[in-house]
Amino acid sequence: MTMLEIRNLSAYYGNICALRGISFQVNAGETVALIGNNGAGKTTTVRTISGLMKPREGEIRFMGERIDHLRPDQIVRLGISHSPEGRKVFPAMTVRENLVMGAYIRKDAKEVKRTLDYVLHLFPRLEERFSQSAETLSGGEQQMLAIGRALMSEPKLLILDEPSLGLAPLIIKQIFELIRVIQQQGITILIIEQNARQALKVAHRGIVLETGRIAFEENAKEMLHNDRVRQAYLGEK
Repeated sequence: MTMLEIRNLSAYYGNICALRGISFQVNAGETVALIGNNGAGKTTTVRTISGLMKPREGEIRFMGERIDHLRPDQIVRLGISHSPEGRKVFPAMTVRENLVMGAYIRKDAKEVKRTLDYVLHLFPRLEERFSQSAETLSGGEQQMLAIGRALMSEPKLLILDEPSLGLAPLIIKQIFELIRVIQQQGITILIIEQNARQALKVAHRGIVLETGRIAFEENAKEMLHNDRVRQAYLGEK
C-alpha cells in the first residue's frame, strides 16, 4: 500500500529552483533512503513534505489525502513526524520536557506515558540524562533525543533528516542500529542522508537526487553495488 506519494513536485527559494518536478512514493512498512550531495534538494524535499515549505507545483499525498496545502501541525496530526537536520532540540529544556513536547498533539496521558517508556527503553542514555537540559548532551545524545521526540507523536511515517550529521563513526553505528530497531516496530521511514552507505544498508529502496531531480532509484542492496553510486556517493573507484 502506498503511504506517501509525491507527484511532479517543484519548490523554490525565491527565484532559485530547488526541486524540479520530482515524483516518488513510499510504501507502508518500507524504509526509503533519499541520498545525494549537498544542494541536491534532499532537505527541501522533506521540508516540503512536512509543510515547512510550500511547493510551487505538484502534489503530496499521504494515505491518499492531499496534504501540500496543510500546516505543519495538521500534517503531524495525520501521522508524519520529522526529526530535522541539525537535531533542533530545545536547549534550555530537559530531556523529559523535549520528549513530552513531541507528544503535544496527544491527549491520552496513559498512552503518552506508554510511548515515553518505549522511547526510554529504546534510548537508555536518555533515561540516564532525563532531568538534564538538552544543551548539556553530546551530539549523539541530542540526535537520540531528536529521534525520540519525533517518535512521541506515534507517527505512521518517520522522516529522519541527516541523522548521522556531525557524529563520530561509533555513534553513527549506534544510531543506525537504533533505526533498525524502529523498523521492526513497523514504522515507515524516509531517511535523508549524505552517508549513503549507512542509509542504503538499512533501506529497502534508494533514491538518488541530483540538482533537484531524481537521477534514478533502485533496490537498496543493488544500489550498494551500482558502480555509479559507489563512485559518486560511496567514495569508491
